[in-house]
Amino acid sequence: MRREETFINKWRAGTRSRQAQSRMKRLAKLDAIDEPSTISRLAALNLKLSRRLGDKVLNLHDVAVGFPGKTLFGGLKLELTPGEIIGIVGPNGSGKTTLFSTLLGDVPPLSGPVEWGPTAERGFLGQHEVFPDIDRTPLQYLQDANLGDDDQDRRDRLGAMLFSGDDVFKPVRVLSGGERKRLMLTRLLLEGHNVLLLDEPTNHLDIQSAEAVTLALTAYEGTVLVISHDRYFLDEVADRILWLEKGEWRVTRGGYAEAEAAHDEAQRERARERDRDREKKRDKPAAGPSGTAASPAPSSPNDGDRPYAGWRVARLETQIIKNEERMAALHAAFQDPSVTRDGNRMRTLQNELAAIEQEQTALEDEYSRR
Repeated sequence: MRREETFINKWRAGTRSRQAQSRMKRLAKLDAIDEPSTISRLAALNLKLSRRLGDKVLNLHDVAVGFPGKTLFGGLKLELTPGEIIGIVGPNGSGKTTLFSTLLGDVPPLSGPVEWGPTAERGFLGQHEVFPDIDRTPLQYLQDANLGDDDQDRRDRLGAMLFSGDDVFKPVRVLSGGERKRLMLTRLLLEGHNVLLLDEPTNHLDIQSAEAVTLALTAYEGTVLVISHDRYFLDEVADRILWLEKGEWRVTRGGYAEAEAAHDEAQRERARERDRDREKKRDKPAAGPSGTAASPAPSSPNDGDRPYAGWRVARLETQIIKNEERMAALHAAFQDPSVTRDGNRMRTLQNELAAIEQEQTALEDEYSRR
């Protein structure tokens, strides 16, 4: 409900006012519920850093990331401070995972220094980590790392991450992919690293598991760099977003919503700049072969950066209304317990909603031009 109110207040009089009005009606039908208490779970998790972070965590100055002969992006300037969470987003191939490899020292930067602070102790969780012994149980997994004061303490901490009752005695081989990732993250958090690099930590997690990860990172006092496509997760935990796309980067304050708004505005400004350039060319025709002014070539109605430039206004209106109806149906589905209990279904619907919202922004931008 808070996310809906933020959207409504932001776009009530903007280019997405139709969506804001639709969400306002939907919000009026919802009943407020109290948030579940998380104090006991936070206490049971009992996260402690093995070493206090100093003032300097990480400093990147004009760093270029990529491989010999292939620069993914360059000129990156970023300074991390103790306790903040940086979300890293961007399309596949933009350099997110390569950036992590560079920060971990596995891939050297093409230029610029990667300067870690002297107190930084890094922990890393990748997308494709494997267990050394899948016959070990979650309880044994913590015992092997000598984490926790005793077995009861270990069980309490595992319970905080949703491994309760007999779950702590199940061999890893019977756990789902999401449960395995949650267990790996539990151990990583308890190991006491004061800096974490996490690559898609909520991938394949059901809703409860994703909430457990969110809660754990909220309680964590160290610094986090996290690659994620999960906009809801990033809106909950991120202090800043690093957006990578087409060889460029941008850092914004806040979560995914603020970063997306900045990205969309930059895209619109580029479109306006291209339109201005085309207008200037039309106003200043080139000389023809006989010395007379040549007529400017008409611009293409199917501009590659305006995918709906060739659509008639009536068609734009029809698609905008259709999208609003589908988004309303998706939000209604999120209230269905059978959907929220199905992690894969929930992620599919979230991805569909994200795609429709992106399309809706482009449609409404084109509509406002008319």
